[in-house]
Amino acid sequence: AGSVFSSDLPVTPGAFQPKLKGTQNVFVLKLNSTGSRVLFATYLGGSGFDTSTSLAVDAGGNAYVAGYTSSTDFPASPGAFQTDAGHNLDGPNASFVTKFDPTGKLVYSTYFHGGDSTGTWVSSIAADASGNAYVTGSHGGGSLPTTPGAFQTSANGGDAAFAAKLDAGGSKLLYSTYLSANSQVSGGEIAVDGQGNAYVAGNIMQNMPHLPSSFPTTPGAFQTSVPDFAIEDDPGFGFITKLNAAGSALVYSTFLSASDITGITSLFIDASGSV
Repeated sequence: AGSVFSSDLPVTPGAFQPKLKGTQNVFVLKLNSTGSRVLFATYLGGSGFDTSTSLAVDAGGNAYVAGYTSSTDFPASPGAFQTDAGHNLDGPNASFVTKFDPTGKLVYSTYFHGGDSTGTWVSSIAADASGNAYVTGSHGGGSLPTTPGAFQTSANGGDAAFAAKLDAGGSKLLYSTYLSANSQVSGGEIAVDGQGNAYVAGNIMQNMPHLPSSFPTTPGAFQTSVPDFAIEDDPGFGFITKLNAAGSALVYSTFLSASDITGITSLFIDASGSV
């Protein structure tokens, strides 16, 4: 998956969207196992700017693509969780999650946003064996849709990270929770294990030096507090958080920081559940 400005993408017969709309669309393309043939290729987007940020494939070969869009006519499917762009007024303020079956047929496509113009950006997507999709990213306000019983149903101020789980049909949220602090928090990567626990890694930028973060950590975690940064600029550090399968509680949550700005860009889980 990626972004395309060209009108000559090698789309395949019967593609979901055979032509470019607007200036920049997403594309999704599947090659065979030898790289010699395109099995399916399609445009995906509306009349604005559409950008993909992440792709996942489940055990059944379904492909999940996520990103953000400024299109008010992004192709959302009937019955999807969110079929409109909300107040998507000032640039790419809404995100999307789209699922294709192994042949490139659309399963669902939905917007994901907070309904206002503050902006929602999905940065990473994962899928479990049941076909549920998990996303993380950042949201600029307090209007993100959260679910009853979720770990954190309101933001603590500033940009907040989030973790959300969509059902296999893309029609409802199984859970949606903030992961926020008194700082700017962004979710960068998400992964899921065989038990449905979600792992989120991301970054925190403090609003001022020497201010202890209110980001939630758990007793006994590797790093439950951050160093007193002796720098004038805003310090930054990473976090790794594991949510239970219901999205209702933390299994663990830890900072990952050093004596200066520390950022996490990637996350992977092994068979034993180590990160």
